[in-house]
Amino acid sequence: DPDTETMQEDDEHQAPAWTSTKTFSVLVPFNAKFATVLERVAERLTLPANMCLRLMEVKNSCIVRLISPQEVVQRASTMFSGVSTSDSQSFELRCEPDVPRRPHHEWISVAHLAKEMKPRPKRDSRRLSFFGVPFLLQVDSEGETVASLRQSICERLEAGEDFDQWDLYEISDMTYLLDDPDLVWKPRAGAHIELAIEHKSTASNTHRKTSAFHSKPLKIRA
Repeated sequence: DPDTETMQEDDEHQAPAWTSTKTFSVLVPFNAKFATVLERVAERLTLPANMCLRLMEVKNSCIVRLISPQEVVQRASTMFSGVSTSDSQSFELRCEPDVPRRPHHEWISVAHLAKEMKPRPKRDSRRLSFFGVPFLLQVDSEGETVASLRQSICERLEAGEDFDQWDLYEISDMTYLLDDPDLVWKPRAGAHIELAIEHKSTASNTHRKTSAFHSKPLKIRA
């Protein structure tokens, strides 16, 4: 029954703000658009009718792309064609309120980077390990200082005093430590992961992988 809804929820009452999330599944008709998915999410969470939502494709705790509401939902077997079962399990959709973009600002993605024993000013991006819930941040198109970026990220995550010990990195082919508070950082066109905040994970594992992902309904994180 394409109109049947199934749901999974994680009990994360004690989780830090940067991992706070609900995980559940929705079923939509064949050839439905993602606008229908957004409607089902709003119904499931009993959201106000005037609240706008956006969808993002997430893989391995990193935002891959924003999804247009007009895009047609593909079957899982089609969406992950050519992708191994283990890799497909790391794909998910994240839904969150669609905050209007301020003039002369751009959305950038920020990920949580697993902390290493010894900090390094430069790291190979192919060997990075991400975790937690990635998020979008508005940054001035002309650039902002590292100090300003850190302040925005701290407020977005509702982080505590230990945030001063978290390092900020720029993600590219190599990963560079941004340790000069006066340095002006500018968003890069076409990059889907641009910044990462490095710290230890203090939350329990909230990913529940199944051995039969392709037979499960579409999973939405909100």
